[in-house]
Amino acid sequence: MEDYIKDGVLHCGVCHKPKFVLRKLLGKERAFPIPCACQAVENRKREEAQRKQDKLLKAEYCRRHAIPYPHMYHWDFDHDDGGSPKITDYAKDYALHFTEMKRQGLGLFLFGAGGTGKTFTALQIVNALCDEGYHCLVITFLDIVTDLLSLNRENRREYIREICSHDLLVFDDYGTEPGTYFSDMNVLKIITTCYQKRIPMIVTTSLPPDVLNKESNATRKLALSRLKERCYCLTLANTKRKTEQARTRWARFRDLLGIEEE
Repeated sequence: MEDYIKDGVLHCGVCHKPKFVLRKLLGKERAFPIPCACQAVENRKREEAQRKQDKLLKAEYCRRHAIPYPHMYHWDFDHDDGGSPKITDYAKDYALHFTEMKRQGLGLFLFGAGGTGKTFTALQIVNALCDEGYHCLVITFLDIVTDLLSLNRENRREYIREICSHDLLVFDDYGTEPGTYFSDMNVLKIITTCYQKRIPMIVTTSLPPDVLNKESNATRKLALSRLKERCYCLTLANTKRKTEQARTRWARFRDLLGIEEE
């Protein structure tokens, strides 16, 4: 139905609600536009669609900043292979309760041999938090030390301040950084800053706990002590995952090259 005039005001032909309201202004009665019921519904739909779009754009921005490689953007709970269901549940709960984790500065220390899914688990949490607009960063201490070596003293301080300004830090492959005084002191400085500012950390390492515990270097021992005080230790033991991934990868490779399996 077409819009129509009623009581001197234009009404919507669908919902029959007024599209204008009459008010006095400077002694004269004037008509001011207002949304009818139909328009109000459409406005709410547009606003909701815009909010969803804004959230997606923010999540994409957070993801690009946090994660070093695009193929890791899909390392999320939707793509979990089910190889370590308990660990996945723990990771989901950590992301779900991140507000409290952030308030207390609590993180995770993930142990396990190569291919057990430590980095994948950490990235599942990061991707979930990026979807909520949190400012995360995935990096290695090896990369941090390499970056610091290329900077002057003032820029080093600014670099560390920037690193320690995130909502969550993931330090991947802990223990692979060089065992030098410069490296040890800066790793300790970053861990201590996160410790003091209660910035949650997720740390992954392929080194067994007993090897780390035998560390005799005082600086490294202090860094490890502060990590363990704030990060709950979990061990991933599903070594079948690495074998299965390799089998799938090479099977696809043979298919692409037309190689018959012997």
